[in-house]
Amino acid sequence: MIRTFEAPISRRRAPTPLVAGLVGLSLLAPAQGALAGSGGEDVRLVLSVPSGMSMAGVAEDVRRAGGEVLEQLRFVRTLVVELPSGVALPDGVVAAADRGLSVSGTDPATGGAVSTVRETVGATSAAAGDGVTVAVVDTGVAEVGDLAGTVVGHVNVSGGADGDGYGHGTFMAGLVAGTGAASGGAYAGVAPSAKVLDVQVADADGTTSLSNVLAGIDAVAKLRAVDPTLRVLNLSLSSGSPLPPSIDPLALALDGLWRQGVVVVVSAGNDGPDRNTITSPGDDPLLLTVGSVDEHRTGGRADDTVADFSARGPGGRGTKPEIIAPGVSVVSVRAPGSRSDTEFPGARVAEDYFRGSGTSMSAAVSSGAVAALLSARPELTADQVKGLLVGTAYDAAGFGDRFAVGAGGLDLAAALTAKVSGYTHPGQGAAGSKFGPVEKDAQAWEVFARSWSQSDWEQAARSWSALSPQTQRWASNAWALDVVGHGAGLADAKEFSARGRSARGWSAAGWSARTWSNAMWDTPSS
Repeated sequence: MIRTFEAPISRRRAPTPLVAGLVGLSLLAPAQGALAGSGGEDVRLVLSVPSGMSMAGVAEDVRRAGGEVLEQLRFVRTLVVELPSGVALPDGVVAAADRGLSVSGTDPATGGAVSTVRETVGATSAAAGDGVTVAVVDTGVAEVGDLAGTVVGHVNVSGGADGDGYGHGTFMAGLVAGTGAASGGAYAGVAPSAKVLDVQVADADGTTSLSNVLAGIDAVAKLRAVDPTLRVLNLSLSSGSPLPPSIDPLALALDGLWRQGVVVVVSAGNDGPDRNTITSPGDDPLLLTVGSVDEHRTGGRADDTVADFSARGPGGRGTKPEIIAPGVSVVSVRAPGSRSDTEFPGARVAEDYFRGSGTSMSAAVSSGAVAALLSARPELTADQVKGLLVGTAYDAAGFGDRFAVGAGGLDLAAALTAKVSGYTHPGQGAAGSKFGPVEKDAQAWEVFARSWSQSDWEQAARSWSALSPQTQRWASNAWALDVVGHGAGLADAKEFSARGRSARGWSAAGWSARTWSNAMWDTPSS
C-alpha cells in the first residue's frame, strides 16, 4: 500500500535574499548566549545547532532578538529562522543564508538509445534490491510505467503540488529501481526489486532551498528510526559551501543519517574537467561520492572513459570521487508532461523513457547498486558497503586522471562476492566518527579558532594542546588536504582558519544559487 507521510513542517516560505552587509554570524561571534539584534530588514537563515547545545535555548534567543522560528528540524538539529540583519550568535552555532536552489539543464547532442548500464556495472539479477528501500531526495517521483508499485511512500516538503513536475526525480528513481516492464527489461534499473521513498524537496520548476533539503533529510531520519529497510539515500545536489564538512549544515545532516546506518550516495557535480570542482556534500569524506563514466554505448569496459563534465577532486586515487559509474546518455523513466519532458522532447525514448547525462545519473546508478548489495548481504554496515565498492572498482585504459576517477568504475558483480576488509576514510571525517573530530573537543576547538584568527598565538597553543590526539589528527589531515588540493600555504594559515575552519564569511557568502548535478537531457544528433 502506498503511504503518504505528513510533511514534518507546517509551512514553506520563499527564501529571503541575503541582506547586503550582514556580518557577525559565525563561530567567532560573542559567546554571551543571546543574540543581539541590531535592527534592519529581516533575513531568513538556517542555524545548525551542535550536539550538547539546547535547540530550545537557541530558539528562545532568536525570539528575544526579535526574530521568528519558522521550523525546528530536530533530527538534523537545525532551526530555520528569520532574524534582523546584523545579529550575533552563540559560539558553535553555524548560520547559513537560506538561498534558493534551482535545477538547470543543458542540451548536449548525442545519438542512440542503447542502455548498457546494467552490463557495465555487473547487475545480473532481475530480483536485485529486494527488502531495501532507497530514499530519493529530489523533485518528486511520479508513479508511472516502470515505477508502478515501486514507490512505498511520499514526503513533500517543497510547498508545491505533489508529484514530479520537473521530471528529474522520476528519472533518478527509474535508474535505481525501475522494473523495465515497458521495455521487456531493457531499461530496468540496477535494483528492480528495491522500493523507493519519494522525498520531494523541489517544486515544478525545479527550485528548492537549503531549508527544504534539510527538512527532507529530517523526514528520512525520522522514518529510518521506524523502518529498518530504509538503508540508502540518493541526493544529486551540489553546493558551493566554503565550510568544511565537519561543520557544513548539509554535510552534518547527511553524516547523521550515515551514523544511523543509511548509505548516503551523492554526485560529484558537473563542473569538470577542472580539478577541485567537487563541492558540498560531495566533498564530505564520510559519504559515497560518484563521478561519471562514458560507456561509449557499449557494455564492455575496455573503451570506458571519464565524462568530460564530471567534477574532479583535490586528491588522487581513493579520495574524491571515490568511484565513477555510467552517466552519459543513460535511459530511464520518463515523467510525461513534466517540464523536462516538454522542454526536451528529443530526449524521449519510445513512449515511456527518457535519456540524459550527468553525475546525478551516476549517483542514482550507484544507489541502485548499493540497494542490490545490501539486499544480498544485509549484514553490511555503511562503511563496509563503501569499502567494498571502493575496493572492487575496475580500471580502464581511459581512466588516467585519478583526480576524476578515484578508485575506478563501479563493479557490483565483484562487490557481491568480495571479502569485507577494513576501510579507512581519507582526510577529515564527520564529527563523532572515528575519522573525525571528537565532539567533546568542540569548545576547545572554538577557542583555538578564535585565538588563531585574532593572532593570539599563546592562547591558540594552549587550546591546541587541550584537543584530543584524534581531533589534532583530523585538523592536521584537513590542513594537509587543503594545501595539496587548493594550493594553500603557511602564509594562508590565518585566512584558512578564519574562513575555512571557523566559518567566518559563510553567512555573508550565503547559500548562493545551486544546481542539481545533472539536468543534461539528451537529444539525438542530426
